[in-house]
Amino acid sequence: MSHIIDCHVTGLAGRDAPVFFEFDRHLNVFFGLNGTGKTSLLKILHSAMSLDAEILKNVPFLNATVTLYSIHHNETFKLSFTHDGLDKQEEIATREWRFDPDGQRRRVTVRKPKLAWRYEQGSKELQANKNWHHRYLPTTRLYLGQPGTIPSGLIFSHESEFSPSTINEDSLEQQFASSMRYLWNSYTSEVFAAVRASQETGLANILRDVLVAQDPTATQVDALDFQVARKRVENFLRRRGYKDLEVILANFDYKFREDPRLRRVVNDINTVEASIEQAVSPLTNLSSLLSKLYSGGKAVDATERGLNVLLSNNAKLDLNLLSSGEKHILRILVESLLANESTLIIDEPELSLHVDWQRPLVQHLRALNAHAQFILATHSPEIMADVPDKHVFRI
Repeated sequence: MSHIIDCHVTGLAGRDAPVFFEFDRHLNVFFGLNGTGKTSLLKILHSAMSLDAEILKNVPFLNATVTLYSIHHNETFKLSFTHDGLDKQEEIATREWRFDPDGQRRRVTVRKPKLAWRYEQGSKELQANKNWHHRYLPTTRLYLGQPGTIPSGLIFSHESEFSPSTINEDSLEQQFASSMRYLWNSYTSEVFAAVRASQETGLANILRDVLVAQDPTATQVDALDFQVARKRVENFLRRRGYKDLEVILANFDYKFREDPRLRRVVNDINTVEASIEQAVSPLTNLSSLLSKLYSGGKAVDATERGLNVLLSNNAKLDLNLLSSGEKHILRILVESLLANESTLIIDEPELSLHVDWQRPLVQHLRALNAHAQFILATHSPEIMADVPDKHVFRI
């Protein structure tokens, strides 16, 4: 996990003087007119965290230095990039493909700027990292595929089945749905791995309590309040579909007061249930938020089984059939969860969003993930309307 501390850039197109930005740990918003370098700055930050200078091949700047902090290593490291400019390019033969205006696909020789980067600061262990965990959402974010797939564009690095006729609206919609399923599976696999670990720990504790229950030297655990304990057990059993729940609870009412072993078991169940609730709370919050935002009685069911949109008659709506704005808000909010404690960089988060969704967007992001670092670039006054000035860079 890591986040960006500061960035210094010279020769940035649209800027007459060098620029320096010192970033807040949690929230940063670039606000300005078109052509002031906002997207270029985001690409520089993304390039630094990806340790990939090729990302900057078409970004007009001369030099950039980015300082980052590794949460895991408790250490800062600094990277510098040098760009010889777009007017000093070298020809490099590649296997890239481009489509001519007549639709014919041809190999081309492209001209790329000379790029160089190096570490200014950082241990050898840090320098050995291939990249730093972060999320980057450009304006084309809706149709970003899963890692390792061909992007939905017209430039390819190898032979493929794609052609201009297959790059159409339907294929892009399917790409969105596919990428969202991939992202959701990636996120929930981590969440429910933690859930299963909590359940296994709970079972081990229950077994321990049963085995040592008759030992007078065993440590006693203060029992839960009776009403709290009863509600916890009731919810626990109800979710598991017990049909004779009333009979079980009637026995519980008597035995809980009389049997210290049962009280210890209920304490263990309470600990596990509280841990699970904490682990899945982001899913619950996401479902609640999207259900409030989406119109037409649509509700969002975000579980380990999948990310589903339900209509008022409980029929399932395919993700690719959501409106553009609904897709954008869904992608951004899911990405905020995936960022964990690291950085999420978003270019123009206001795309396709109604103004009523733009104003509270930052609040929604922070509510879903209070631990991440958000870096946004926007033209929208609504996005930054409620953002304190200390978090806004006006460029």
